[in-house]
Amino acid sequence: LGFAHEQTRPDRDQFVHIYWSRIQRDSISNYFRAIDINARERPPVCDPRSTQTSFDNCYSGFKTRTFGLRYDYGSIMHYGLNYFTSTGQDTMGILKPVPVGAVIGNRKGMTKLDAL
Repeated sequence: LGFAHEQTRPDRDQFVHIYWSRIQRDSISNYFRAIDINARERPPVCDPRSTQTSFDNCYSGFKTRTFGLRYDYGSIMHYGLNYFTSTGQDTMGILKPVPVGAVIGNRKGMTKLDAL
């Protein structure tokens, strides 16, 4: 599709909580957040080889824009809640109500926002 995964959006921390300690270490970079292309401040780039236990205060090295579109829990580009788990527990927690009909980890097709 040419899109980044939804849970890497710059505003993702308003919508999902990442449980870093539950993610397979070799897949942890899949959850690094991007920053907005117009961000004035740039946090340090996350290093997946570090011994950090949280990557909340760094970013992937990628810049992106959301074009003012809302966060899409049902996006085909959104991981399921337990993807890449190392513990059998969820790797993400939901922070806001999921719209009726949205399936987190949807693999059946694009949402209206995916298709824009």
